[in-house]
Amino acid sequence: MTYQSPFDALYNTTGKGSLEYNGTLDDVLSVLTESAFSQSLTTQPDIWALHPPRILRAIIDYKIGRPELPNVEQLLKDAINITLDIYVNPQNTTRVVEALKDEIQQMQLQDLLTTPLTQPLDPTTWEASTPKRSQKTAHRLKKTTSADLLFIALGQGGIAAGMDVYLRYCALTGSTNSAFYVARLSRLKLKDTRPKLTVTEIQYLQKEAQGKEIVIFDEDKSSGATIYNARYYFSTKVFPTQNVITITNFDKIRELHKKWYEKLYEKIIK
Repeated sequence: MTYQSPFDALYNTTGKGSLEYNGTLDDVLSVLTESAFSQSLTTQPDIWALHPPRILRAIIDYKIGRPELPNVEQLLKDAINITLDIYVNPQNTTRVVEALKDEIQQMQLQDLLTTPLTQPLDPTTWEASTPKRSQKTAHRLKKTTSADLLFIALGQGGIAAGMDVYLRYCALTGSTNSAFYVARLSRLKLKDTRPKLTVTEIQYLQKEAQGKEIVIFDEDKSSGATIYNARYYFSTKVFPTQNVITITNFDKIRELHKKWYEKLYEKIIK
């Protein structure tokens, strides 16, 4: 598989950027399907890189808020395939996004389109999503395993970088049978105590995991509590008979400590 990451262009053109967004899913889909935009998708990397993960953000929150609507889980699976396709084949954007919007309307989920969709500024997630970090993580995974993966990105912050790492890994290894999924675990912002998965989602993941290495990804390790919480949950509740790999792009606290000690050492030797 050939993969040209939209994050390469995004970070080359914007340097210090922002993830902040306020709108609706309908706004996101409309921008992605504009004919003028579709013809120059790769020249607008902020839209190309950041709008597809926002589709998943909106559907995940909608799914969690409306557990009485089980068909939203199928919509999420379809949206995952569509957003990955946009990253790999941006020329398909108009067609696949229009198909997703048609599916939403056929399911009579019009309120999903108009529900407010917000994303915070989050400079830590911005730093954790740099192409250099994602490429390094993909190479680390390749050194650990070259098998097909069930790659689960923790939302909401880990979705965009997770998509990028996953596709980089598939391109590096030639994997054609890997699978990608998302599970919200936002301890601080949304007070989640465990990954927000339904029984049917767990059953789906258990089936997908057969013959695959399981990878749980978050963009930043932070204190370690979120990724360790996720590892415990998936190891004991979802995949008790399989090995679970956890990996992150960024360890902000460790890097800050390292810089502090380096500066202290420089002062001492002067």
